[in-house]
Amino acid sequence: IPRMASIKLIDNVYPNPSKGQFNIQFSSQSDNDVKIVVHDLLGRKVFENKYIKTSSTFNEDIQLKNATSGVYLLTVVDGDRKEEKKIVIE
Repeated sequence: IPRMASIKLIDNVYPNPSKGQFNIQFSSQSDNDVKIVVHDLLGRKVFENKYIKTSSTFNEDIQLKNATSGVYLLTVVDGDRKEEKKIVIE
């Protein structure tokens, strides 16, 4: 299994920090679906969703329901591209 390159993928995640709702934006060159996963710092998954790509621009709101205040790790996977980013819930 080839290891995914962790490269600059995400153009924007806002607002950060937020109350639990984030908008994620980036441009994509692949035809693959996009997977968004959010983990807390203990590695517990608090959100996961797969999005069918309909254009070269990805722009989605995610709502982290019942997430407590703290730092979380957002992972975006687009084909063989992957990026992780810290997000903060206040």
